[in-house]
Amino acid sequence: MKKLLLLLAAVLVASAAFAQKSIVGITFGFKYQGDELYYKVTSDATSSSAGTVAVTSCVQSASLSGTVTIPDEVKHKGKTYKVTSLEKNAIVRDHNITKIVVTGNIKNIPSSAFCNLPELTTIYCESGVETCSTSAFVDCPKLKTVSVSSTFDKSHFDNTKFEGCPKAKVVRR
Repeated sequence: MKKLLLLLAAVLVASAAFAQKSIVGITFGFKYQGDELYYKVTSDATSSSAGTVAVTSCVQSASLSGTVTIPDEVKHKGKTYKVTSLEKNAIVRDHNITKIVVTGNIKNIPSSAFCNLPELTTIYCESGVETCSTSAFVDCPKLKTVSVSSTFDKSHFDNTKFEGCPKAKVVRR
């Protein structure tokens, strides 16, 4: 009987440990306003607080077109995650995107976040986006406007951020 109780206790402890296993690093797709992006978990969600995710990539298909808005938060398996970052090459090689809206939860636009987007004309950064890494926008020949808030550190911009984007200009709101 003692062995059976010990075995049952061990199974319960193992089950509890498995249930608490971190999902940091897993990637999942989430549709927002009809556009599906992929997100990588950067911190776990709990019953009392949201976790965080990074936009890791877009679906490489003609389904992404017009304006693509990166949401403030996404849901996965019943849990909520704040979208707080973009990975390098987050949105690339999609021929139908004309505008990208970056949520204010994302503080920095990393290198090569948006590249090879031949129809992209506008990037709109909500208040909260503070900086932009070198070469964040590459080979977006129709890019005209990168709209940023007055708190954005414009000193981060130089010609390398707009390589292959001859018409691009930063506009403060």
